[in-house]
Amino acid sequence: MEQLFYIFCTTLPSHIIPFALFWNFRWRSRTAALVLVAANVLCKMAAAAYCLANGLYFRNLELLFAVVGFLIYCAFLRLSPFKMLFTYLLIVDYLLIIRGIAAFLAVQAFDIPIQGWGSSFICILLYGVTLPLLLRFSRRVADLVYRTDAPQLWRIIWLIPAFVTVLTLVFTNSYLESSAGSAFFLFCRVGLLVCVFAIYYVLLQSLEGVEQQAALRQRLIFESRLMETQIAEQKKHSALMLEHMSELRRQRHDLRHQLAAIRGLAGKDDARLSAPGVITVGADTDSATAQELIAALPGAAGISVASESEGRTRMVVTASEGDIYELSRSIFRAFAASGHVLSELDVKKANLEDIFLELTEGGEQA
Repeated sequence: MEQLFYIFCTTLPSHIIPFALFWNFRWRSRTAALVLVAANVLCKMAAAAYCLANGLYFRNLELLFAVVGFLIYCAFLRLSPFKMLFTYLLIVDYLLIIRGIAAFLAVQAFDIPIQGWGSSFICILLYGVTLPLLLRFSRRVADLVYRTDAPQLWRIIWLIPAFVTVLTLVFTNSYLESSAGSAFFLFCRVGLLVCVFAIYYVLLQSLEGVEQQAALRQRLIFESRLMETQIAEQKKHSALMLEHMSELRRQRHDLRHQLAAIRGLAGKDDARLSAPGVITVGADTDSATAQELIAALPGAAGISVASESEGRTRMVVTASEGDIYELSRSIFRAFAASGHVLSELDVKKANLEDIFLELTEGGEQA
């Protein structure tokens, strides 16, 4: 019975610690994990009772149940198995250290059986003193471990604490614990304690460096993408500026031609401005009557018949140097007084705007 109690006391912390560490992590089913872990502990106790009753060696089965417990956590925790193994090895090393110290104290200090009631209470006392410190250290480890994303690292790094643990088990004959009273046993277990925490300290420092490098890499990637975006926007801005400069050059070219035309018109008299205008007249009468009415008006220099058909006449009247618009009003009044209907009266005379457009359009085509 006392051996069963010792096994129970050394088994229970191996499940309390993972649940305490990972309780707030993402689980596939925390309830199912609790049920399976409880079943694993009960099966282990039943197997231990059977082995003790029949004088069988139980340590190999104890290792098997530890592996089953680890697989339960891997199945229900949404974490990388290698990260989980790295943390689980810390828990295993802690349990080995406590059991080793308890065995040494039982033999050397109290002279009691290694797996008796006294050893069980020594383990409980050691767990009560050291477990809060371990949980505090393990939470920092877990937080840093599961925040660092380095898959290649986690596939290899767990081998280091595993190698140290195997060496300690081999040299201290942990499965039998028959050498618990020797100084070499204490040296190896204390050495395991020192090596474990030294290894985890170095690894934590390395993980912090990896995390900083990852953050720096992300920052460099962000700055590189930002720089590429800025370069692309600068290229767009440069293309827009070139387009604006081309438009300004075209406008300056047009303006130079316009100014040249204005200077030319201002510096000399253009014959087109002084040329007489023409008036196109359409009337519902014969050409002789229309010519007689227009010829009697002052300012009419020439009259030519453009067309005549079915009592309708269309003529072109050339004005003298007088006011062509006054001549057009006189034609209108003459036909109105004679009772003849004007169907068309169109005045055409070159002006400054027409000549300017003609000059500038000719310059652009040139």
